[in-house]
Amino acid sequence: MKQKNIIGRILFYLGIVVIIIGIIHSIVNSFQINYMDPYGQEDYKFYWSSFLYLFPTALLYGSISIGISEVIRLLDSINRKELPSILTVGEKVRSNESIPMISAEKQEFWEISDIEEEKIYELFADKAILEITPYIVKGYCVVKLQDYNGPLKPFVRVLDLNGGNPIEVQNTDRRKQIIEWYNK
Repeated sequence: MKQKNIIGRILFYLGIVVIIIGIIHSIVNSFQINYMDPYGQEDYKFYWSSFLYLFPTALLYGSISIGISEVIRLLDSINRKELPSILTVGEKVRSNESIPMISAEKQEFWEISDIEEEKIYELFADKAILEITPYIVKGYCVVKLQDYNGPLKPFVRVLDLNGGNPIEVQNTDRRKQIIEWYNK
């Protein structure tokens, strides 16, 4: 079931109602008595100057309300966006990689050294690095990246820092486990 943003919908319909009521109000107030004869008969005339004076205000307020509802809708759609994709086409999984077991009582807290961080920046020299987060198991980290010239769509890579140079983790199970931890 898709959730709807109720505030955005209320503001959208409120903007439409404001415009409709503004049109009616402008039309009613633009009819003015032009002539009244001695017998009490009235002659009404539509004054365009009056209509063009009253209607733009209602149109402006209604448009602002609709615009705010559209901003809320766009922000809500960004908020509900799917998690970044981590699997790429044609990846090979090395069979000798295993998934480390993590116990809740014995977690290592470590920091990425300056040398390792420099090697990560060298590895992704063609990308903008937004964030480097060390995993709770020493030697692994999550790097949030973005293309320099592409659209604003960040993606993540899981790196193994246990060797001399950082390499991307090829084991999909380990990668999923680290990504799930990162997204919490």
